[in-house]
Amino acid sequence: MHDIRAPLNSLLQKNSSCNMTKQCDAAFCKLKSIISSELLLKHYDPAMPIIVAADASAYGLGAVFSHQFPDASEKAVMHAARTLTPAEKKYSQIEKEALALVFAVRRFHKFLYGRRLTLLTDHKPLLVIFESKSGIPAHSANCLQRWALALLGYDFDIQYRHTQQFGQADAFIVALDHNHTIHKAEYEIT
Repeated sequence: MHDIRAPLNSLLQKNSSCNMTKQCDAAFCKLKSIISSELLLKHYDPAMPIIVAADASAYGLGAVFSHQFPDASEKAVMHAARTLTPAEKKYSQIEKEALALVFAVRRFHKFLYGRRLTLLTDHKPLLVIFESKSGIPAHSANCLQRWALALLGYDFDIQYRHTQQFGQADAFIVALDHNHTIHKAEYEIT
């Protein structure tokens, strides 16, 4: 943000003339769009309903911890993303998507444990595996059973959301996908 603000900061200097240049105008518009963006974080409120969305790609995992407001809008409280290890890159897509959910719940554990929450995924087969009412399917892969057991300690509903309506968790994965040379395994934006 500091780099974006630089042209506007120059206007605040002592003995500077107040000339709004094209650079200043562009910086102002960019800051305005960032502040009004869906990616802007809100403060955690223990009284608000919790939604955790997680998604996976060929290179990384992304997660968003958000609140659902009375007008049914969702606002992010925290984002997290990490790249996949070489072994995890070999997982099937369902395993990557399940890993993304487990990553999200573990990352936001301090906020989620003991609270009712909604998990969102864009991978329909996970609904059957992680739905607490149906139990863990006996014929699923061992790692999926292990991850389903790890999630049993949380009070959650799991819901499907179409990929085209699943932007927040996807946004951080796209950033990882475009830069495959990231050396640090985990990133958290709070």
